[in-house]
Amino acid sequence: MQITKAEFKCSSERISQVPKDDLKDIAFIGRSNVGKSSLINMLTARAGLAKVSGTPGKTRLINHFRINDAWYLVDLPGYGYARTSKTQRSEFSKLITDYVVKCEKMHFLFVLVDIRLE
Repeated sequence: MQITKAEFKCSSERISQVPKDDLKDIAFIGRSNVGKSSLINMLTARAGLAKVSGTPGKTRLINHFRINDAWYLVDLPGYGYARTSKTQRSEFSKLITDYVVKCEKMHFLFVLVDIRLE
């Protein structure tokens, strides 16, 4: 499949805010700084579509990117290392869990792993 159109749709801080259309979600999850946003930019051939930071833990919301007006790539917050409070990390964890367990739009979930880490 060739991606000919990719655009940022929305950011959601709770599951009730994800797009309510019939398009399927293909989501990426992994530790902070594993390269989820970079992978989205590479797949779409659009540098800067998904924000990339040198500091782990900057993605704090569920970010939807509409692809070819047919489906979404979803950038989930990272887990693990992030310079945030335990309370904030707990909120990220709840957001991720709610999305993975309750979101009926999610069609595939890809877990990205950095092979350099145990």
